[in-house]
Amino acid sequence: MACELKQLTLADGNTMEYAHRPGGDQPIVLIHGYADSWYSFKGVMDFLPGNLAAFAPTLLGHGRSSKPARAYTIEGYAAEVLEFMRSLGIERSAIVGHSMGTFVAQSIALSHPANVSSMVLIGSAVTADNPVLRSLYGETLDFEDPVSSDFVRNFQSGTCVGPFDPCMSLDDIVGESSLLPAHVWSSALKGLMDYRSADFDDAALSALRTPTLVLGGVMDEIFNEAAQRKLADALPHSEIRLEADVGHSPNWEKPRRIARQIAEFVAKQG
Repeated sequence: MACELKQLTLADGNTMEYAHRPGGDQPIVLIHGYADSWYSFKGVMDFLPGNLAAFAPTLLGHGRSSKPARAYTIEGYAAEVLEFMRSLGIERSAIVGHSMGTFVAQSIALSHPANVSSMVLIGSAVTADNPVLRSLYGETLDFEDPVSSDFVRNFQSGTCVGPFDPCMSLDDIVGESSLLPAHVWSSALKGLMDYRSADFDDAALSALRTPTLVLGGVMDEIFNEAAQRKLADALPHSEIRLEADVGHSPNWEKPRRIARQIAEFVAKQG
């Protein structure tokens, strides 16, 4: 079943775009990564089984959601996703995150565990404060509007190692990312890196009791294999599956496979 694009007005007056793929009585909320939008999960939603009702919000500053001139933080995004869920009557849901979205998911599960039945973290780590993203942040400080389309294309294509699945389009991904103003490119990335510094004590994650599946690619150049395994080791109720043939965005390269793995894990949690 095709997804529908909708708009939700938040309490502060900002609007949040989201995609809804109708399904059964098991909700699943999909949170995209840095500089992406709901479209990041378009392929996954295409292949999710019909018993899952999928909701993919576009975080503020991104896509066609509002873009207020403010600091963007992981905790702020978590609060907005929780408001999104409450507005749609979603009391408890499986939550799937990709890249930056995985840190939003973790923040929700740590602060509001009763609202999260299970998590799937795609392309994640304990911290995003690493040399790759620090270097990227330095570049974003020099951005002016409009941000170079060549930069956007090189950045997004660089997260993959193989071809995109036919249900996804690099042109569409670049088009969505090109909607970000320069200030969001830098502010959202700073908020991501500031969420946990490089010396974060990953033992603190032992408080997270949510059943979690860590998915990723061995060839991820943003969060390498060791970083992904460190996250899985820090979570007391986790499984990890790393694919040898994908990079940072397996939901773009292998959406059918990722959708199957998500559905199987969510079903197992009941």
